[in-house]
Amino acid sequence: MSEYEKIVDGFEAFTDEIEGNDEQKPSSRIIQGTRVKFTNETKWLTDADAEMPPVELVAADILRVVQKWKDGNPDETIILDAGQKFPDVEEMNARVPQSEWEEGPDGKRHGPWQAQYVVYLLNPDSLDRYTYTTATVGGGNAHAEFV
Repeated sequence: MSEYEKIVDGFEAFTDEIEGNDEQKPSSRIIQGTRVKFTNETKWLTDADAEMPPVELVAADILRVVQKWKDGNPDETIILDAGQKFPDVEEMNARVPQSEWEEGPDGKRHGPWQAQYVVYLLNPDSLDRYTYTTATVGGGNAHAEFV
């Protein structure tokens, strides 16, 4: 790739690590702004299940993560690099005792590790930020449309 083909935006190389402090880890905060979800009825809802008014949002960034869940909250997060393959989540879950598995929305017990897709959205008028996360096949397909 030539010097002119490189995209330089300052985001890719960002880190909040502290030199000489190997125990200080960069922030693994995934949610930025308001977390939103998209319903089967094609409506955007906030985490509080409030319907969002019609608004045009711009995709500002995408991310892929693998998270370990405990008591309904992320306990451990692995942020994947661009081009990095998802690890074998089924194998990761197989190493976790069944006693640590939790019931999912489908009523079945699931291992704590889950592959997720994240899309960061921006309202260009107000500059409000939103985060859409999904672990569904359909959400993964939609995420792939960005690349």
